[in-house]
Amino acid sequence: MYLYIYDKSEEVMKAGTVGDNRIIALRTVAVLAIVFGAACSIGFTLYAGHKNPSIILDAIFVIWVISPFMVLLLLNAVSKRWSFFARKTLYILMLFITFFSLAGYSGILEPKGVKTAFKFLIVPLLSWCIISICYLIAKKKNKLYRTNERT
Repeated sequence: MYLYIYDKSEEVMKAGTVGDNRIIALRTVAVLAIVFGAACSIGFTLYAGHKNPSIILDAIFVIWVISPFMVLLLLNAVSKRWSFFARKTLYILMLFITFFSLAGYSGILEPKGVKTAFKFLIVPLLSWCIISICYLIAKKKNKLYRTNERT
């Protein structure tokens, strides 16, 4: 299954151009950020649950917390045939999810009086919502392009 979004800037993009080098650099930074974000998120999760005697509960929280990062890495792996615009959007989304996840887990965005587990439940949920919304928008834009292409 491919998600292909046509963008006029794609016509200008040729291998070895400055734009091509920029997207490669953006991809590299985004992948490194996702890996770093996933590792830090695991650390925050394990630190928050270090007094919990249940290893199974800690494992479930770790899986839930890193699931958005894993999906973004999977999307990165299948994005090689996507348009320039779609790949750029994915890489920016990867940076956005990483930054706000780490801000959420670190407690910077935590309101007073909230239980510790709340942020480890809500941040991945919000990440999943943002990823889903971006995917649906990209899919709709792709349908609109294909409809306009046929007419």
